[in-house]
Amino acid sequence: MEAKKYVNEVGLGHLAGKIRAALDEKQAKGDYVQLVDGKVPSRMLPAYVDDMVEFGGMPDKGIKILQNSTAEWTKVIYDSGTKRFYATKGVEVEDSTALVPGGTAKPKLLEVYDNWTERENFQELTTNVPYSGKIYIDTTGNKQYRWSGSELVEISSGGVVLGETDSTAYPGNKGAANAEKIEGILKGDLPLASLSITPSWKAYTQTGEVLTFPSTSSLSTIYGYKVTFAGKYKWTKDDAHKAPTAVAGGDWAAKALPKSGEFSEEITVEDITADRTFTAKVSAKKQGLVLANGIIRQADSTDLDYSSASAMVHFQYKCVAASVTEAAPSASTLTSLLTSVVVPTPSKKYELRDGKSKVATGVTTNSTSYYMYAYPSVLGNLSKIVMNDATPLLDGGFNLTKVTVTDPETKKELEYNVYTSVQRGAFTNAKLEFS
Repeated sequence: MEAKKYVNEVGLGHLAGKIRAALDEKQAKGDYVQLVDGKVPSRMLPAYVDDMVEFGGMPDKGIKILQNSTAEWTKVIYDSGTKRFYATKGVEVEDSTALVPGGTAKPKLLEVYDNWTERENFQELTTNVPYSGKIYIDTTGNKQYRWSGSELVEISSGGVVLGETDSTAYPGNKGAANAEKIEGILKGDLPLASLSITPSWKAYTQTGEVLTFPSTSSLSTIYGYKVTFAGKYKWTKDDAHKAPTAVAGGDWAAKALPKSGEFSEEITVEDITADRTFTAKVSAKKQGLVLANGIIRQADSTDLDYSSASAMVHFQYKCVAASVTEAAPSASTLTSLLTSVVVPTPSKKYELRDGKSKVATGVTTNSTSYYMYAYPSVLGNLSKIVMNDATPLLDGGFNLTKVTVTDPETKKELEYNVYTSVQRGAFTNAKLEFS
């Protein structure tokens, strides 16, 4: 029987050394790994095993890249400029290349390493491109990211990555905009809903008496009154029209766009003494295709449709053309001609005109009367008076005097230009043109 052999402590130590050397050699080749606290170090795992990795933020400063792969590091960071992960010890150094004014500190750069022991877990070794199948967790903000193919994008609360590449979800706002454009092309554009203004008009005399007028969009009244406008507008959506989306100027520019079928806020303007137009104006984007500079293209945010409505006050002037017995009519004579007669039959001897021009026909004066034409001086002087389309009478045929009166209705003091024929009984069935 063969005798048993035993190894003493020296032999055991020698044998253990050989085993450790063999294991170290295998570990260097990746054939074997030692456990650390009972776990396999992450650097020894294949990249596909570790589908979720952590990194320590995205620095908001520049980086200085070092090549030292053996340097100690404390965390991994992602640089959005180079779109790569790096290891760092957190050391910051001055940017020696920065040009700054004297006395100003140069900006800091974060020292990073582009080659470290766990780099393969974060990005491809040959291209340094992050993996599209991994989830990257930023421990500084507890946010999750995926590689979209061109950048690191945050994962929403539902775990969806927004993007326009494979394995990403198309952003909802872009999808809605595309749907709107497609619908506009297929259906064509609709006209914008129309507006209507509901006005309230009041006219005041110079002494404070008030006249109230019906709620019509336009008001014509006598020059000399002070007018107050109060108004609001609305629009109504229907299947044949599109809704406005914005107020586009006008007198309600500072007010909010009302909802369909509801009135806007009211505006009030007092002491109006000259022609004025009040405008409500809204807009909405065009839909579908538009023709611009001879090219048909998809409508964009600069292509707008407008809808508007207006209300206007217009002042007319009291003008008088009549036979008078005075060569230079007095204020009392002119005032009586500017007064409306109520009883027994409503009548008036003046007419309301938009300006000073007038054509009078069938003009006849007897041997005791002159012909007079008068209007507010604010309209300016006449440039011609012509009889029967041929004979000029401005110089030598008529005299001009200025007469100040208080209008019987508006109570406003006004100066009138009064043109009176030089001779009595000068006209028989004549045509006189004043302009």
